[in-house]
Formats: sequence, C-alpha cells, structure tokens
Amino acid sequence: MDKIFKVDLERSRVYWDYYKAVFSAFSLCLAAGMVSTALIYTKGELSLELTAGVILFLTLCVVFLAALMNLVIWRHENRHFDELIRQEQRDAEERPPGIPLV
Repeated sequence: MDKIFKVDLERSRVYWDYYKAVFSAFSLCLAAGMVSTALIYTKGELSLELTAGVILFLTLCVVFLAALMNLVIWRHENRHFDELIRQEQRDAEERPPGIPLV
C-alpha cells in the first residue's frame, strides 16, 4: 500500500511540473504577444485588426501544441503509473498473511 501512495505522489508531481511548465509557456506567449503587438502597431505598418489576428493565431497554435503535449504526457504517464500500481497489487496478493502476535 505504501508503494501505491508513492506512485500517486509521483503522478501528482509529474502533473504539477507539467502544468507549471504550461503556465510559464502561456505567460511568456501572452507577454510576447503584448510586446509585439505594441511594437508593430506603434510603427504604423499594420492595422490593429491584422496585428491582433496574427497574435491570436500564434496563441492558438501554442494552445494546440500544449493540448497535444498534454495528451501525450497523460497517456504515457498514466500507463506507466497504472502498471506500477497493478504490480504492487499483484505483489500484495502473493504475500502470505502475517503471523499473528497472540
């Protein structure tokens, strides 16, 4: 049972690291979008609508890639962790019952 808890703890650590990385990527994407929009718009070379459209398109591309990465990580890590839990359950069933103290 202790190994199952460790597996679940490791699973939550993997997910936390992933979501922290995705949040950082989205934050940097938003900051880059704001800076590039301001630079392009102040130069007067593009209209605001076209600039916002390009930034929105790039942001949607990043969101799509993050969703694909999320799917790959969840499938791979869940398969790995579920196999560890099944192995622990098989080991627990094979162990003989404890010796009574009385």
